[in-house]
Amino acid sequence: MMIWEGYYHPGKTEVWLEAFEKLRHINAHVVQDIEDYIMLEAFKGKSREQIHNLIETDLSNRKKKKGKSKEEEEEEKQEDKRRRFLQQMRPPNVWNFFEEGDHTPHILRAEAEPHKCYVDGRVESLFADIQSLSSHITKHQEERWRLLVKYTVEIFKAEHKADLERAAEEEKAAQAAPAKK
Repeated sequence: MMIWEGYYHPGKTEVWLEAFEKLRHINAHVVQDIEDYIMLEAFKGKSREQIHNLIETDLSNRKKKKGKSKEEEEEEKQEDKRRRFLQQMRPPNVWNFFEEGDHTPHILRAEAEPHKCYVDGRVESLFADIQSLSSHITKHQEERWRLLVKYTVEIFKAEHKADLERAAEEEKAAQAAPAKK
């Protein structure tokens, strides 16, 4: 039934279903802002400008991959241009805007403020459910939850290590290539 089955008490099923129903009535862009808002909790103590700079630095570092074709570089520039344009097309500025053609991947937004998008309280109500359910699943099967968190962190560590190794290999190959000429 649900991904969290086994992590919560069956008596909470109705609360999950109600939260899912609330989520269905929130614009897709606002859902992205909710996701961003939750992730931004990890940046407590930093200003919006500092967070924005961290995000831009990370994005820039990811783009510095060597060996890109001019076509790939041009495509990245176009994607960045579309992303800047789409920032203006998000709620509460514009509602129900859907991008035509290739979907521009979403990037964490330091300015995400989902609470400002609806005045009827639906975002606040959903956040209350999220808080209640997150508290419940971390306590109901505490050991199972700790293992899930541990394994999830291990997956991200392994992916990060693989990324670093791949970058080191690419750097090594790039340095060796001019020497062969």
